[in-house]
Amino acid sequence: MGTLVGHIAPALVLVMVGVWHLVSIFACYVKSPREYVARAWHPANWLPHRGKHVELYVLVLFIPVAIFYELGVSTNFQPLVDGAIPKNRVSSFEHTTTLIMFWMYAVIVLVSDTTAALPLPSEASLLFASIAFGLEWISVSNQAARNSGLESQCNLLLAYVAALCAICTGLLALRPKLFLVDLVLCMGIILQGTWLFQIGLYLYVEKFIPEGCHYRLDLPTGIDGSTQCDIEVSRVRAVALVNLAFNFHVIMVVLFSVLVFAAVAKVYGTRRGYDSLSRDITDGEGVKPVPKLHIERP
Repeated sequence: MGTLVGHIAPALVLVMVGVWHLVSIFACYVKSPREYVARAWHPANWLPHRGKHVELYVLVLFIPVAIFYELGVSTNFQPLVDGAIPKNRVSSFEHTTTLIMFWMYAVIVLVSDTTAALPLPSEASLLFASIAFGLEWISVSNQAARNSGLESQCNLLLAYVAALCAICTGLLALRPKLFLVDLVLCMGIILQGTWLFQIGLYLYVEKFIPEGCHYRLDLPTGIDGSTQCDIEVSRVRAVALVNLAFNFHVIMVVLFSVLVFAAVAKVYGTRRGYDSLSRDITDGEGVKPVPKLHIERP
């Protein structure tokens, strides 16, 4: 993902998937709060036949393209030099292993849901997603440790969000009725997308790079470059701006989620499990008094 396109393309996919999950879980919860169960993917029921698996199809088709880009285009078609992995290619191979795990997750879930070959429980898909997010967490954390300054801080914050998604999917695999955990997972997926987009701007677009820092190329072709700060004061200021931008992203994702919930509740109508009971036991002023029992003595 060491290019602008390598950040923006997955960012758009993550935001679309996250928003789709957010709308879906809100709709399911508003319709029936007591029967809510988390899912690793959400069907598009308005599409005919197997079109409802469009989310899984997108992942199955998009991820191989991302792998090709990671090992080919982003590394100048030289992932190996003299049979060995160059030092500046290690991150590409780490990202590739994470992508492979996400692709395996999508394929396994698709086969399990459309055929009788893999009769796995629904919680298994959440477990596989947790493993994929866990690999992403490790990969991005390692990349943050190898880098320094602005680039390291950007990746470190992304690693925190990936860890949050891994923990949430693991909890949902054990307790799929935890709506709030599922909500945090959806917000985490959206936050990953928006933050990846921000990283692409911060590291690879000169107009958005903080003052005192510059994008320096390691190869004549403009590939495998890195963003470095001239002096320590510039680095500290740039890191502070990165943290401030991340906080802003968190606030905006939370606000967006609240607005989406309000919109979905307005469309489907808020329903609570105790509404039907309240009509029976209350009147316009409060709780109806319980009638006294009259026992006749012989």
